[in-house]
Amino acid sequence: MSEKDNRRNSRQIHLRVTPEVWQEIQELYKRTQMTEDPERALTFNEWATQMLRWGHVEQIVVAIDPISIRKTLGEIGNNINQIAHVANATQSFSEPQARQLQEQFGRLWDFFLLLNDDYNDIKATRK
Repeated sequence: MSEKDNRRNSRQIHLRVTPEVWQEIQELYKRTQMTEDPERALTFNEWATQMLRWGHVEQIVVAIDPISIRKTLGEIGNNINQIAHVANATQSFSEPQARQLQEQFGRLWDFFLLLNDDYNDIKATRK
């Protein structure tokens, strides 16, 4: 099996355009890159594939870094699970545990509010 067969996108498209059309394509690509962070920008291949498949590019930009969300949500989940485990094992639930649980749910709620605000901001710019 060749290296090409192992690729996710194994089909190639060769396209010839005039220099003017190529310039228009490059300008359109640059205009659709809504982020200055090169890690979050679409590659030209990703962008062109979306344009050919759907006639437009869907790129969702969020203000909150998904990696930090995943890490923080994991920490919150672990803390809640530890409190629940102790409460089930001892058949008791102390006031400090209740405060800690409220704090963890408060952090979780803050994340959801930030995500909601971010979503509403993006939705408002699309109108």
